[in-house]
Amino acid sequence: MAAQLAHLLTCADLPSLQLHVVPADAPSYPGLDGPFVIADMPDGKRVAHVDGPARAQILDQPSDLVNLERRWERIRGEALPRGRTLDLLREAAASWT
Repeated sequence: MAAQLAHLLTCADLPSLQLHVVPADAPSYPGLDGPFVIADMPDGKRVAHVDGPARAQILDQPSDLVNLERRWERIRGEALPRGRTLDLLREAAASWT
């Protein structure tokens, strides 16, 4: 676990990555509905990959993407700021060593 947390801390320095941790005491929020990824493809098209309990889906309809983007913003609204996120990860990593 310590190595995984250290890896996340290293990745947090990458310019193309945003790392957000939602604290355990956060109220119910849209991130609990399951994982998803929104990707900008090389051809400029935007798609999403949504995991579900039975199967994953690839979505490319504008209305679906808008809904997922709104969901992402609500998740970020519950997340800790970057500095506090990194502090929490460092604390967690130290507890595993």
